Amino acid sequence: MDERTIKFQQISDTIFEDDNAALKLISLFESGKVDFKLATAIDNVIMDANMLRESNGEFLVHFNLLPEWEDKFRMDYFFEKPAILATHGVRILINNTDVTAFKQSIGEGIKQASIKINAFRGDLDDNKWKNSKQSAYYRYDCDEFKAYSCGVFYDMTTSKDQNSSWKNCVKIKIDNRTILFFHVRIEDNFGYFVFKTNDPINHDDFLHIINAIRAAFSLISGFYIADSAYFFSMQKGKKDTLTYRYENFNETIHTKRPLLDNHSYQDISREELHLNSDQFAYLVKLLYENEELLRSCILLTQASNINGLPKGCLAAVALETITNVIVPKDKIAKPLIEDTEISSQLKYELKKALKKIKGKVTKSTYDSLDSKLGKINERSNSSKLGSPFGALSINLDEEDLYCISCRNRFLHGSLPTPTTDFFKSLTDDELLNLVCNRLIMLSTMLILKKIGYEHDVVDWGYTEIAIRRMMIMGESVSGIGRAHRTIGN
Repeated sequence: MDERTIKFQQISDTIFEDDNAALKLISLFESGKVDFKLATAIDNVIMDANMLRESNGEFLVHFNLLPEWEDKFRMDYFFEKPAILATHGVRILINNTDVTAFKQSIGEGIKQASIKINAFRGDLDDNKWKNSKQSAYYRYDCDEFKAYSCGVFYDMTTSKDQNSSWKNCVKIKIDNRTILFFHVRIEDNFGYFVFKTNDPINHDDFLHIINAIRAAFSLISGFYIADSAYFFSMQKGKKDTLTYRYENFNETIHTKRPLLDNHSYQDISREELHLNSDQFAYLVKLLYENEELLRSCILLTQASNINGLPKGCLAAVALETITNVIVPKDKIAKPLIEDTEISSQLKYELKKALKKIKGKVTKSTYDSLDSKLGKINERSNSSKLGSPFGALSINLDEEDLYCISCRNRFLHGSLPTPTTDFFKSLTDDELLNLVCNRLIMLSTMLILKKIGYEHDVVDWGYTEIAIRRMMIMGESVSGIGRAHRTIGN
């Protein structure tokens, strides 16, 4: 019994039977030890081949070109037409659009050749992906990210022993469908996040749910699951409809700045630092039902992963979108003059005065002034962006309000300027990073308060300044805690 077989026996004790079967098939695809036949649309050109997954998620398909095929086979064939890999009842369709490279040796006789592919599928029939039980396996690097410590309480286990204290799964219900989201470790250095449903579902709907889960997960953990994925589908009671797809995204984001802490503290309970399963399910449902909010969560993750002015721009855009989505319009900052009769009279008198100089200024100047008069009763954008926090009973201090006011600066390419003694004690880079991180934190607080989470989030603005200054002083930052902010009641 080889090491890989032993590994799968161990894995089979901690996941469901159908997942174990899927992972065995995935292992065969990736091993490079399976003999395939590579078939083409060229008459009598069928080659011996094998397939191996590379570290970047692409697959390398090796095969030999015989001399007698030289007149039939052109180097650009795989970029123009599909091909099929087949072995023992398993068929893999390679579309020409999924081929990224072709290489062959030179010289006489048999030539060694290979193609690189970014995706493949097991069928040509999209109907097999309708009204079917589906699952998805997204790969992740266990050395880079610890799935068991990610800001959400797993309250279920995929172990055969349902009384096990080891929890790795949460249940989410959307549109009367139950989705399981869990993680499983395959080797020491990699594992899979698994999404599955036993309820019939169409593939596009399944992807929509997966996207909502990934966005919710990235918001709290700083880890956006987007490495590569296998998808499986089978219609109920029809084994012949079993099929699969593989896609390599290579778009994973790991900010290493989780908004919900993954450290352990003696004076802070885990309940104060994690979403429970119901809150996480509510967050997923919220993002599933609103595409703009879903994209905003991903924007916040992207913002956390960069520095400088672009970080502030992304955070400001996300905050504005979140404000417009989760807070009712009647809770947004009211106009300066609430009495509509008075505000209408003011606009009328101002426009009448403006018309008196219409012929004395350029048309563009007149149009610009006329446009501004139309908005004279509106509050500033910073006032609007601050109002949702009051609507959700989140207290803002002077620093918060200043950070929110930087929205216009960021969107017009300007940098923050210090206004308080504390801000003046910071370097320009420290001030910029603090404001950007604060906007990300405040945006996240709005969403988390909406789903009923009222405990702590990480304040990366203060935390990163403290760590940087300790490093400058030559002090150890190993095991240093993080600054927190309580969302509050």
